[in-house]
Amino acid sequence: MKNAEQELEAVAIKTGELEFRFPKSGDRFAVMICAGGESALAIGAGAQADAWPTAPPLQQLHQQVLPTGPVVLAVGSAGTTHWSASFSVRQPGLVWCEYAARVSRQWKRNEEWLGTQIEVASGWEWSLAEGELKLSRAGQQLRLGLLGTESEFEQLREELFAIQPARIFQQPTKTIEWKMAVQLD
Repeated sequence: MKNAEQELEAVAIKTGELEFRFPKSGDRFAVMICAGGESALAIGAGAQADAWPTAPPLQQLHQQVLPTGPVVLAVGSAGTTHWSASFSVRQPGLVWCEYAARVSRQWKRNEEWLGTQIEVASGWEWSLAEGELKLSRAGQQLRLGLLGTESEFEQLREELFAIQPARIFQQPTKTIEWKMAVQLD
């Protein structure tokens, strides 16, 4: 019989050969995006002490099935900021990833990191153009694209990218959002 921690470590959503796994890392969960059973993209969990971690600190997960397919909902906090995320199957082979940060004060873009850093696994060829990261390996094509105008890509270094709130983002409320879609062709 599995205990509660083993069940949390087993959280995943799958649509065809596209799978999102949520391995436990310290007090939070990382995200591993797999294609055909092989790791393609990794979203780290960040360090416990970081007030502005490299990705939202997902500390609690909830999994359920909606009419469109499986979904994982996540929440967490670091510093004075609270994060939420959803990973939902929208159609076969397509998962939307939606993030939000609720800040306690005006966010200072130039001083405080906010976004999701994504690392390409070794063995994948990639290209970034027109707001879409394309990966290919052994005949598989994986695309990661932006949803809406409130998000943008940035290449941080070789094989490390970030999806962040767009530079043109105006913060009318204390909730900041960024979104992406992952599709396996």
